[in-house]
Amino acid sequence: MATVDVLQRQPVEDDETISVVPSSDTTTASEDWLLQRTNLSCRNDLSKLVKLELAHCNLTSLPDELSTLLPNMEILFCPQNPFLQVPTVIGKCPKLRMVSFKECQVEWIPPEALQPQLQWLIVTGNRLREIPETIGRCVKLQKCMLSGNRLETLPFTAISKLQHLELIRLACNQLKEAPMELLRLSNLRWAAFASNPFLQTLTQNETSSSIEKNGSFLPILDDPTLDDTTAEILGKGAGGVTRKVYYQDRPVAVKTFVGEITSDGSPQDEKTINVAVAALQDPALIELLGETLQGALVMEFLDGYQALAGPPSFDTCTRDVYPENISGLVSPEFAWTIVSDLLRVLTRLHGLGICHADFYAHNILIHPALEKVKLSDFGAAFYYDVASDYGKAIQGIELKAFAVLVQELFDLIVVPSLTSQTTHHPWMDLLEQCQKPNVTFAEIHSKFVATSNP
Repeated sequence: MATVDVLQRQPVEDDETISVVPSSDTTTASEDWLLQRTNLSCRNDLSKLVKLELAHCNLTSLPDELSTLLPNMEILFCPQNPFLQVPTVIGKCPKLRMVSFKECQVEWIPPEALQPQLQWLIVTGNRLREIPETIGRCVKLQKCMLSGNRLETLPFTAISKLQHLELIRLACNQLKEAPMELLRLSNLRWAAFASNPFLQTLTQNETSSSIEKNGSFLPILDDPTLDDTTAEILGKGAGGVTRKVYYQDRPVAVKTFVGEITSDGSPQDEKTINVAVAALQDPALIELLGETLQGALVMEFLDGYQALAGPPSFDTCTRDVYPENISGLVSPEFAWTIVSDLLRVLTRLHGLGICHADFYAHNILIHPALEKVKLSDFGAAFYYDVASDYGKAIQGIELKAFAVLVQELFDLIVVPSLTSQTTHHPWMDLLEQCQKPNVTFAEIHSKFVATSNP
C-alpha cells in the first residue's frame, strides 16, 4: 500500500481559532479537522499517512478518532503546542513508533499513552515531574529525550525493562541521585545528565578548578562583527548555529546558542566544559579562541574538514548514516588514526571526569587529504565523579559508544580490504578490549598507544 508523508502545516497566528470545522454528510468532525491540517483531500489519503507534523498549531488536544483515521501513522510531531498532557489517544495508534511533544507545557504523561511499539520518545522542555510506570512496557524504546523537565526520580523497576534503550537525555532535571538502574542497561551508549543535583556540587568544584587552571573564563573578543547573524552558516544543531566569520583577517567559526535549554543540555554547561577541554590543547580537539560580546563561542575555522557521517535518520534511529563513498574518503590506515586519536582524547577527557555524552561519527570531523580528525560538539557533555559507582558506569556507557564507532569503521572500511587469509587483526583486538567488563579508556589506550597503523 502506498504511503504519504505530510508537509508541516504553517504555524497558526496567535488569534487563529483551531475549533473543528463543521462536518459534511460524508466526513466526521475529526476527519475534517485532520484534512484541514494536512492538505489532504479524503479519508483514503489519511489512511495512507505515515508522518504527521503539527508544530506550533496552538493545540491542546488531539481527536479521539486519531487511531482510526490514521491507522498507518508511524511518526507524530507536535512540538511547541500548549498541551498540558500527552494525549492518551496516541496509545491507541497501532503503528506509532516516534512521538515528539517538545517544548509544550506537558505536566503529565497518562499511563495509557505509552505502548510497546514506541521506539523514540521526545518530551524535551516541558514540566514533567514523573514518568509513569508504564514506560516499562515500551520494550522497543531506543531513544528517549527528557531534558529540561522537573524529574526528581525515575520509575526504576520499569526502567530496568528497557533493554533496547541506547540513548537517553536527562539534562536539566532535578535528579538527586544517580539513576543506577538506568546506567546498568546493557545497550545504553549515549546518556546526558548535565545540570542535575547529583552532579551539581561536583560541577561547581570542577568549574573552579578550570578557572584556576586557565586563569579566567573565556576571553571576550571585542569585535561586534563576530555576532553577525547574516554570515555563512556552517552547521546547525540542537544548541545553536555555527557561522563562518572573519576576525583579524582570518576566518573563524562562531557558535551562537539558541534558547536556555536544548535536547542535550544548557549553553552555560557547554561553555563551562569547553573551557576545560580547551586547556587540554589536544590536536584532535577544536581550538577555542574566546567568546563574543553576546556570548557566542569563537573557535578555529576548520577548512577542508567534513563530518565523518550524517546524523541518525528516522529509520536508523540511533545509528549514523555514512556516505556511500566512505571507503574512498577514509583508508584503512586513516581509519586507525581516527580511532587512535579519539581514544587518546576520550582517555584525557575521562581522566578529567568529563563525559562527551554524544560521541557519534556525525560529531567527528575529518580532513581526508591531511588525514586529520577533530572531535566536536560538547553540547551534551558533563562532569562526573570518576571514582564513584555511577562514574564507572558512565565511562562504561561512553566506551560502548566508542565501540560502535570502531565496529562501524571496521565493517565499512577495514573488512573490504581484508584477504581470505586474514585470521587476526589489531581491530579485532581493539573491539575485544572495548567489550570487556569494567575496563577504562586509560587501560585500553595504554594497550594500543604503541600500536602503529595495522
